Amino acid sequence: MPKPEEIVAPEKVPETTPPPDTAGTSGSSSEATGGMEGGVEGGVAGGVPGGVPGSVGEDTGPLRIGGDVLAPSIETRVDPIYPPAARNARLQGVVVLEIIVKKDGSVDPSNIKVVKNLGMGLTQSAVDAVKKWRFKPATRHGMPVDVINRIEVSFIIR
Repeated sequence: MPKPEEIVAPEKVPETTPPPDTAGTSGSSSEATGGMEGGVEGGVAGGVPGGVPGSVGEDTGPLRIGGDVLAPSIETRVDPIYPPAARNARLQGVVVLEIIVKKDGSVDPSNIKVVKNLGMGLTQSAVDAVKKWRFKPATRHGMPVDVINRIEVSFIIR
């Protein structure tokens, strides 16, 4: 018997190579070999049944609305306070914000970006109000997902 570190050449070279081992496949030659029942396309051969959180096929951050991602809808809208200085100056307009609506329908208060600023306290008033808004969550394939959403908050003197 050869020692483990010893290299041994075969005594006879086979004329043909044996077919690959097809154990664990469905037997169809058109399907990919390997994998497991319940696996994810693009996953790792010999992976964990059900996958690993954060791996192939899972969302890793907020998604953009469109395609198979359906937009959230407002359930509770809190009106902003019109700052007295802006009202006295008769300043009107629209504040545009980019927010993240979370899976539970809340607004992520640490991820509010100002796209269009109005000044005189109107922008901050809009941000403060939007933090209190509640949404019916956005969905992808029927499941709630975090999404990036652009919203407008109007200030009109009546």
